[in-house]
Amino acid sequence: MKIKESPSIILSFHGMLGRKKQTSLLLLLLTLVFSFLTAAVIYSVSSAQVLQDTRCELYGAWQYLRLSDTAADAAQAQNTLPASAQVSTVIQNGIVLGADDGVAGGIGTVDDTFAQLGRIVPISGNFPTQSDEIAMTTTLLDALGCSYDVGQTVTLKVAANDYDPLAGSGAVMEKAYTLCGVLPAYDVYWNLNGNLTVSGIVAEPLALDGQKFQTFYYLNAAAPVTASTDPALVANEYAYPQEDTVSSSLRFLLVAAILVSFFAVAQYFLIVLHKRVHTINTFLTLGAKNRDLRLMCLWEALFAGIAAVAAGFALGCGAAAIGLGLQKHLSFLVIPAASLAPLAVLFLLSVLLGALLPAVLVRPQTAKPKEKPAKKFRLAQLPLAPQIGVGCAVLLIAVSCLYVGWRVMLPYDLDAPYACLSIKMNGRTSGMPFSLKGDLAALPGVEEVSAAIDLTDTYTVTSDKIQSSQMLADIWVKDNGDIPSVLMHNASKGTLNTTVCALPDDELRRIAADAGVSDEEIETLLAGDSVLPLWRDCYYDPAADEYYQGFQPDGSTLVEPVFAAGDKLSIQHQRYTGQDEAGNDVYRTYTAQLPIAGVVKSANNYTLLTTDRLIFSGTIFVSTALYHKMFESAGSYHMEKEGYSSLNVKLAADNNFSLRRSIASIATRRNGILSADNYDLISQSYTEGTQSAFLVGILAVFGVLLGCALLVVLNLSAYEIQQQRLSLLLTLGVSPKKLVLSYAKLLLPVIVGTTLLVNIVVYAAVSRIVPIQSILDLIRIHTSGRVFEFHKPVGSQIMVSILLMAFWLSAALLPIFSFIRKKASKGDIL
Repeated sequence: MKIKESPSIILSFHGMLGRKKQTSLLLLLLTLVFSFLTAAVIYSVSSAQVLQDTRCELYGAWQYLRLSDTAADAAQAQNTLPASAQVSTVIQNGIVLGADDGVAGGIGTVDDTFAQLGRIVPISGNFPTQSDEIAMTTTLLDALGCSYDVGQTVTLKVAANDYDPLAGSGAVMEKAYTLCGVLPAYDVYWNLNGNLTVSGIVAEPLALDGQKFQTFYYLNAAAPVTASTDPALVANEYAYPQEDTVSSSLRFLLVAAILVSFFAVAQYFLIVLHKRVHTINTFLTLGAKNRDLRLMCLWEALFAGIAAVAAGFALGCGAAAIGLGLQKHLSFLVIPAASLAPLAVLFLLSVLLGALLPAVLVRPQTAKPKEKPAKKFRLAQLPLAPQIGVGCAVLLIAVSCLYVGWRVMLPYDLDAPYACLSIKMNGRTSGMPFSLKGDLAALPGVEEVSAAIDLTDTYTVTSDKIQSSQMLADIWVKDNGDIPSVLMHNASKGTLNTTVCALPDDELRRIAADAGVSDEEIETLLAGDSVLPLWRDCYYDPAADEYYQGFQPDGSTLVEPVFAAGDKLSIQHQRYTGQDEAGNDVYRTYTAQLPIAGVVKSANNYTLLTTDRLIFSGTIFVSTALYHKMFESAGSYHMEKEGYSSLNVKLAADNNFSLRRSIASIATRRNGILSADNYDLISQSYTEGTQSAFLVGILAVFGVLLGCALLVVLNLSAYEIQQQRLSLLLTLGVSPKKLVLSYAKLLLPVIVGTTLLVNIVVYAAVSRIVPIQSILDLIRIHTSGRVFEFHKPVGSQIMVSILLMAFWLSAALLPIFSFIRKKASKGDIL
């Protein structure tokens, strides 16, 4: 179509210039929408690179690891790689042995590119350069009970790679080194399918046979990392996760913004067509066709859309740059043209459709011959178009507020409930002294210390209820003594095998009080004259003919527990000590019959007690006084001298690295080993998680601002419809106060109804909008098997909704107040 053959393009252009106020509102609205879309895409792509760099900083930049048993296999694997690949070879010379000759880590040499591919920066010191120097990870130092002091001499017991303690095979040697560097615990994350990571790096190989080779390599930044079924090939899925869980959740914001633009344009052209009824009627009378009307609307929408794309692109780039600048990651700014071009096309299509739909709904009021133009027409409004447009803006605000709350909804904060320093006894010679608990608790910055003697010696228990239990009898017949989901089994009919966990008086007193034990009975328990078993409720499902513990299936009934307060419990432990001169087996035995003070239904509430400890249903809690008697009678297979077997230390939220190192050093000098530092793991998870939370948070804040701006613009557009009527009513003498109240009464049902409807939709779909489990997997929280539930932020959403309704009402009434004030200043109000 040529321009001179149809005046639609000229009329639409001049019409936009003539309606400066309405055109400005439309351009402002569309520019805000596309700037949000542009900023969201640019910032998400750029932040994805920031997050990728953060992951590589934590877990290494290498993409794959090839495990080889011989130098020939390692060379062959390296020769198959492209010339552009970055390659690093690690040679594992042997195995570092720890307490009781257990495996503590690997020792070997690395090449010059190892630190670069692993993104490894020593915590202190440096890599070895002399034959008598060694750099060790914090994990290996903790396992050996060594401090982090660079310059100290460490004597290692090193075995060959074919070392087998059971068969007694494999060479073992002792070697003294000077600690020249402390390395971060990269071996925690580098899962090698059961193979050791070289956590002790030396400059020269040891004189041991049987080397193993690890080839790290990086192919290409654009090459996707995929998991392999080959056990010798390990993908670095920590640094390069298989699924992108952030982008998928942000699509909801983009879709909401597109819908807002569609309904806003539709509302705009409804207003324009209403105000231009006489003009349009004149066009139709002069012979114009409905197609000309539609073309005129499309040209106006196209002009506005192209202008909004140009201005919105510039604003969006600036907003994304500001967001990255706040994170000090402006160097990662990327403008993804391949993503922005289809987005611009989709945006323009939504704008054109929003303009076309009102124009299509124009129909003649009476039938007309084909050869004659229509003299009258009826303009059919889009049903609820203004309300739907405003509803989309409210939805955008509600979801954005939900996204802003991600940071507080996710349990990756530095003060996570399961965070602690877990200290274990070193070897099987003796436990940690009982005084250590109080000494650690007295340190500044220590909030709580949980101590226990949680060994795995098997104790046999029985009682009248155990012997008469139909549940245990049924399980004994059906499952050969195994109780499903109970982690406790029949030793023989009428008895059960379990473990004993001795607790300090303060911890045992708290647990007993929570179990409903009286103060008098608690004193008896602390004196060692009663016990406190842990037993979860059991249920029987007749339909499945199965027993369940810890949860109740539909249609199941509660089974009488095998432990009850007041029952007498017979406890026996027998330990083999060898043979006498006649060749007979000799045992040390502990036997007692003690009352049950109470029953603990669950230990889940005692987070510090259960972290990194094996406490099963059926565990018998006893006092240290009773455990003394048990130890004196039968001793323990795991401990030659009494003491705590484990200590969990919870620190204040503002704890620092030096405090944790001091605690580890104190424990090391008193027969303890720092087996787990949850704070270090959480800190790394927090570093990674903050990147993704900031990505979503800053876009959500921008979404809230966009939604509020859209509310203002849409309400100004709605005011344009009522302006002539308001002017007429004021001129006829209607009270301004009554006019404002009437307008407010007209708006309130729409405001309240739309807000409620939107919040119901958000509340119902929140589990799909925010994939919590995916985010937990993304930021790799070490939860020790714990399950974190997503709690819908009802209270914050109610508060946001109230503020939103107040803002909406203010945005709708302010133009009315301004109009009345202007009319009053001119003297037009009677």
